Parts: sequence; structure tokens; C-alpha cells
Amino acid sequence: MTKPTFNELKSLLEKGDLSKIASKILHLYLTQDQFSKNILLSGCLPEPLGRNFSEDKLNTYLKSCYIVVKYFEEKDLGEEGAEHLEILRNTLEEPAIMIFQIYKNSQSNNKRLFKNEFLKYPFVKQVQMLCSLVESQYIYSKKEVAANLKDKKMMTGLEHELPNNEEKVSISDNLEGLLEVFDTIIRLLHFNARGKIEQDEFLEYKEISPYNLPCIEELGYLAAHRKHLEDLWEKVKYQNWEFELMKSPDDKTVFYYQAKNKDHHKKEVGAVFRQKYHDFTQQIEETVYPANNLKESNSVKNIVDISQPETLFNIPKELFNIESNESIKLRITKKQIINNFGGIVDNIRFGENKDISVDELLLGMNYLTVLAEIYSEKSHEVFEDSLDSLKNIIPIFEVSKFIEKFCLVYDLDKKKGKDIINLLIFHPKPMLDLFSHPLIYVGNNRVILTPYLILQMNYYRIIEQQIRYWDIDVAAKGKDLEENLKVILNVSPNVLVNLNEIKFEANDGKMVEYDLIALFDNQVMLIEIKNLKRPFSAKEIYQREKDIIYGVEQVRRRTDILIDQWDTIKELVDIELPENPPKKHEVVKLVCTNIYNFSGRIYEGVYVTDFSALMKFFISPKVEVFELREEIKQKIREEIIREDIPNVEELKDYLRMPIALKGIFNSLEVVPRPIMLIEEDDFRIVTEDFYLKENPYLSYQ
Repeated sequence: MTKPTFNELKSLLEKGDLSKIASKILHLYLTQDQFSKNILLSGCLPEPLGRNFSEDKLNTYLKSCYIVVKYFEEKDLGEEGAEHLEILRNTLEEPAIMIFQIYKNSQSNNKRLFKNEFLKYPFVKQVQMLCSLVESQYIYSKKEVAANLKDKKMMTGLEHELPNNEEKVSISDNLEGLLEVFDTIIRLLHFNARGKIEQDEFLEYKEISPYNLPCIEELGYLAAHRKHLEDLWEKVKYQNWEFELMKSPDDKTVFYYQAKNKDHHKKEVGAVFRQKYHDFTQQIEETVYPANNLKESNSVKNIVDISQPETLFNIPKELFNIESNESIKLRITKKQIINNFGGIVDNIRFGENKDISVDELLLGMNYLTVLAEIYSEKSHEVFEDSLDSLKNIIPIFEVSKFIEKFCLVYDLDKKKGKDIINLLIFHPKPMLDLFSHPLIYVGNNRVILTPYLILQMNYYRIIEQQIRYWDIDVAAKGKDLEENLKVILNVSPNVLVNLNEIKFEANDGKMVEYDLIALFDNQVMLIEIKNLKRPFSAKEIYQREKDIIYGVEQVRRRTDILIDQWDTIKELVDIELPENPPKKHEVVKLVCTNIYNFSGRIYEGVYVTDFSALMKFFISPKVEVFELREEIKQKIREEIIREDIPNVEELKDYLRMPIALKGIFNSLEVVPRPIMLIEEDDFRIVTEDFYLKENPYLSYQ
């Protein structure tokens, strides 16, 4: 008898036959693993935030679940059976309950949203007001950061990440949250203005202050509320988040959502801070002293006149090549891209005509960054909370101005320059998010220049997002990573690394290929190497985790073959292995990736780590902390992470918690994040989060 599928259940739910649906639900529950997860991923149940949500379909499913539960309730199951029945009921019903909670709260949001007066404003004025809010908040945050750093002896790059209020929210959280809210709102505005964006006469507004307007304040809350629901739904659907019933101080029922595996979630959060610190230190290492910065050039200050914003495009071509923080960012990104994608980078092409190279897109981002850095420096100097100041910090330009200057600076033909700039414009129905398209289109071939939207660009993330959007295969880089790992590990006096290619037909009739076989502490070490795109959402983490689990399955199969066909392996390797095969538990099994997100996890005896952490253990087992003051680099602390002659148990302990993650992990603390209540009868939902309670690197002082 064939196993039932969720597609069969999906089809039955469309037809509405309760008895058949109930039978299929029970059959799936008994024969399929992870019922709750798979029913959400299969699309059997309606998406709570989708426009075509069907409450009838959800009710049909719940009625069918009731039939299944009722069937068992009528039987004498005993105490143990009653416990199993409770598990059955929860497993079947909770996915639908979570969907309904998110849907109900979303509906309250929609009802309030479409009554909001701001939606009646002219489209261009709406965008101007929101962009002025983003840019002015950036100005205020810079002042706050400068005040916070005034008496600090050391910068670590995580100063923006520390909470500065009772809600345990950092300056970085506030700004990033503001942009996420802006992304949500601008999509809505583009949708509402469809067919009306292009006007016969383009109007630019002077009265654009977003402050002291209840409608904008409410809109911000509603957009943040929507974003919180979207994030929660992604975590429920892709990461198995579940709720626990609790009571509020006023005795109301609260649904407290949290990750099923808290250790994994906490390490994911830690990986984000680890990456930020890594990016910061890379920028410091690349910085040339004394810095010759564009924004400090007297010639620039004399050229750019904020009262006449178009003077920004009078900046001489040669100034775009001055060593600055912007070009440092460009160099760092190129290194990251080459490290992660190898030689195939030269063959990657973006755009409708597949003719824009990675280097060309990076030039476009760097070009906008230089303009934004110069303009923000000039406009922020004279910024005041006045109507003219707000208008001046976010000027509107014709797209042709950006294209003409770009082509002139980098000697590009007009078509190529236009295609590159267009990839960086947030058009209606954009390819990617606001973080990747910093120029906001407002109609009549005009865009708003909001410096902060440009300055926050993560070049590497945008390249990866473009690779994903255009469905470009980058898997070939995995072989480069494998060769690099072999060569570098072979330098360690504690490891014997096989450098031969090991590939043959195994006894199961299928081909097997070993990425890396080594001998460490007289035990065999198998490493499966995965080159992965960095994830930026719960959905992408789920997708990358599937790659990790596939790697785990591969290394486990290769372990079985290694033991079963030991003599064959011994003949093929170029290192001397023990006479007899190891037992399965004696083989050190690893999946090594190029990203940090999964380091510290263990799946079925297989350790997941990253290239950097593994090299730290075997090649450079010292943590050295340096203080950098202009040209002087001074070591202020040193920590040894293992003995001179390490053993397998030391390695396993280290893989559970790499030194690069440990300090961050220990500095993270749980904080509950309540979702705003719009209507009194909405579900009271709280989600679990982590924040940095202290700077993990200042303890090194």
C-alpha cells in the first residue's frame, strides 16, 4: 500500500468531504513524520496573510480533525491512551490555530489601515514624508551614537547593537526596524497608486514633515505590527515555532511563541552578531591611515550646494577614486564574493539581458554610496527641524542625472549604465526589498535620494540576492572550498590529510565520493564540505538547513561505506590508516560550511561547523585581541583555545561552541516581544527574542 501524500489531502480539502478528509488526516498522522511541519509546508492550509485566505477551508480542516479526535474519545483508551489522544489533538489542531491567530490579528490591522488618513495624501508627498522620517531619524541616531561613544576607549563594531531603552531595543534595531516598516508601507503605497504614479505634471511638495501627525504615527505602528506578524508566520511555517499558553498580569490568555530548539535559535542570533563583528574587523584591517575621505575634501564642500541639490552631480570624476570608507567597503565585498563563489564570479551576469557583471553592479552601488556620503555630510551639517531642512535632506532627481554621471565616471555606454542604475531603483513590484533598491521611484522618471537608504546597503547581501533572483548556479565553488580546506589542514602537525581523490562504486551499487578524509588523534575524521548562500530570513534558514541535513546524510552514508569497505579506502588514500576499521561512533563526522548560521549544531552525531572556526582550532589556536590607534597596532590580550597536542574530545567540545561564538552566545539574553494589540478581542501574542545584554568584546580590555 502506498503512503498517503499531503497533496491528496490538499485536493480533498478543496472538495470538502469531511469523512474522507478525516480519514486522510489520520492516515498521514500515522505514516508521516513531522505532521505539523509538513502540513504547513505543503500548502494544504490557507496562508494567514494571503489575499485569498479561506476561512471556510480552515474550518473544514478543523471539523475533520474533530471527527478524528471524537472517534478515539469514544473508545476506552486508558490513562496512557488518553495522553496519546491529547498529543494527537494538539498535533492536528495547533497548525490551524496558529494560522487563525495570525489571520485574525492581520484582519484587525487591515480594517484600521484603510481608514488611515495618510493614504489619502498625494503619492509623491507620502513618499517624501516617509523618506524624510527615515533620514532625520538617521541624523538623530548618529548624534546619539556619538554621545554614547564619547568616553569609550575602544570600538568593537557592536556599539549600535546594545539596547538603549527599557524595551531592550538597540539603535541598530530601531533603524533596521524602521526600514522594514518603510519597505512594508512603500509597497502598499505603490499598490494603492497603481495607474496613477505617472502624472502629466510632476509635483514636489514642501510641507513634508512627518512629525506630530497621528496618521503617520498610526501607520508606523500598523506597518510594524504587520511586519511582526509576517516574521512570526515565517518562523511558524519554516522553523517549527510553537506557542505555550500563559497568563498576563490582568489574567488574560497569552500565546507565547518560541523556537522548538532554543539552542539552535540562540546560535542563529549569535551568528548574526558574529558576522557583523567580522565585517567590522575586516573594514578596520582594510582602512588606510591617514584616511583621505571624500566628504572631507574642500573641493567637494565648495562644489555641493544643498539649496541647489543638482550640484551634487558636478563632483569631478577623479574624486570618485579617492581612498575612502566607500572603496574599502567595495574591496571587502570583492574579497567576500571571491572567497564564497571563487572563479565563477567572472561568469555571473544579472539583468534582463544577462549582461551586467558582478563588478559592474558593485560599481553602481559604490557610485551611489559616494554620492550619498557626500550629500548626507553636507545636508546634515545644516539640518534643523524645519520644513526646508526636511526637504533638503531627501532631494528628488531625474533618473537620467544618475545615469549620465555614472556613465561619465566609469566610462560606460548609456544603455549599460541605465540597466545598472535600474537594478538599484525601488520600482512598483520590485524584484527585491528596500535594502537592495535604495532609490525610491516616485513617477515621471524621478527618484528620491535618501542617503541613509544607500549607506545601509550591504553590498554582499545584494549580490547574493541578485544571484538568487536570477537563479544563478554557484555550486561549483564547493570544490574550491574543499581543496582549500585540504591544503590548509595539511599544514597542521596534528592532522594527516588525504590529498587523493576518493571516488568509487560502493557495495550498495551507487557511486560514493569523499570530500575529505583525515586522521586526527589516531581517529578517522570525515568532513563533508558545503558552500552555501548566506540566509537572511527564516525561509532561507530553512532552505539552507535542508542542505546541511543532506550533508549529514552524506557523511553518515560515507561512514558506513568506510567501515564496510575499509580495505578499498586504505588502498585509495595517500595516508597510512590503522589496520582495522573504526567503530561507527569512533569516526569524527563533520559538515563544514562557508557560513556561520549553523555552527555549533549536532545532527545524529554529525557536528556542523564553519571554515573559519575549524581553521582556528587546527591552525591558529590563539585568540589575540589588538588595539588599533592610527598606525599603531598593539596586542592587549591572548587566549589559548586548546592544548599544544589536541585530542578528539577537545575538538568536539570546541565544535559545540566555537570560540568566535562563545562570548556572543553568553552575552545574549531572552526578551519577550509582544505584538501590538489593535482590537480588544485580538489574540494576545508574544514572541521570544534575544538581545545583547553587554558587549561581548569589551571584557577583553
